[in-house]
Amino acid sequence: MKHTIRLLALLIIVLSIVPLWAQSITLQIAASVPPNSPWDIGMKKLASEWARVSNGNIKIVFSRSLANASQDAIVQQLTFGIDGALLETSGMFLLEKDTLLLSMPGIIKTSDEFIKASKALLPVFQSRLADKYQIITLSQGGWIRFFSIKPIKEPSDFVGIRIGVNKNQEPIIRQLQILGAKTVKSDSTAFVSQFSSKALDVVYSSPLLVATFWNQLKSNVSYMSAFTVSPFFGGIVLTKRAWDKIPKELHQPLIEVTEKVAQEITALSLQKEHEAINMMTSNGLLIPALTGTQLEAWNELFTGAQAQKLLNEMFTPATVQILFSVIKK
Repeated sequence: MKHTIRLLALLIIVLSIVPLWAQSITLQIAASVPPNSPWDIGMKKLASEWARVSNGNIKIVFSRSLANASQDAIVQQLTFGIDGALLETSGMFLLEKDTLLLSMPGIIKTSDEFIKASKALLPVFQSRLADKYQIITLSQGGWIRFFSIKPIKEPSDFVGIRIGVNKNQEPIIRQLQILGAKTVKSDSTAFVSQFSSKALDVVYSSPLLVATFWNQLKSNVSYMSAFTVSPFFGGIVLTKRAWDKIPKELHQPLIEVTEKVAQEITALSLQKEHEAINMMTSNGLLIPALTGTQLEAWNELFTGAQAQKLLNEMFTPATVQILFSVIKK
């Protein structure tokens, strides 16, 4: 009997000193992405990498109930239940409005500029959200373009045109309205039927998304802008309570593998985007060439003195200054 008691006591002591990293942690993550898309592939890779880095002690489970959810619904669930999410541009805006600066039209023109800008601004966003969330990384998922029923070659082409907009991107809505466009509430599920019913003239969207519905859209959408409008990006975010459950010694290794997966998502997204554009141009999509004067007009519209004044009104001026100082280097 005494021997049994001693064994039990020893077992209790051993269990009490087992390090936290050896204990299982399950994280419920939301990712509303198309099956087999670069983001879908990347998130599955992320789950595998987190399990590897933690010796199998961190398990990422993707929420089935949120697999097709809106960004609003996902952000709401971050407050009430799930541990984290892959949030697209509009979802990140709901957490921190200044994140939309990375996707405002015409500011960031290359992937290198996006990398510089996101690295400079990520610590700013992390600091502002530190009491509730941990942004692990930001990743570009390709480029946004204008898709329209008639050519969009210069800013004056927007006057009176009906453009589909995301209700959660008020700064972009305001900018388009200043151009003279008529904004129509739309999203990734509604714009196809809106084009079919002649309720839209133009939408800004990812070529990957448009290509998914090209058979339905090609009779109504004829043109894509020759220039990229802005980066499309996403953020991998955990709630503070979930991040704090993970031992601190694992934080940096997890961040590093997440950044690596994010780079792979970007590379695959850009590759698939190129393939999508080729497919659509082979099936009727036209890309009108622009003159140097027209390109200068777009650049002045989106990054000139008047544009920067407007951006300072819509976003935190210090954040705007950081962005422009980085991309000018």
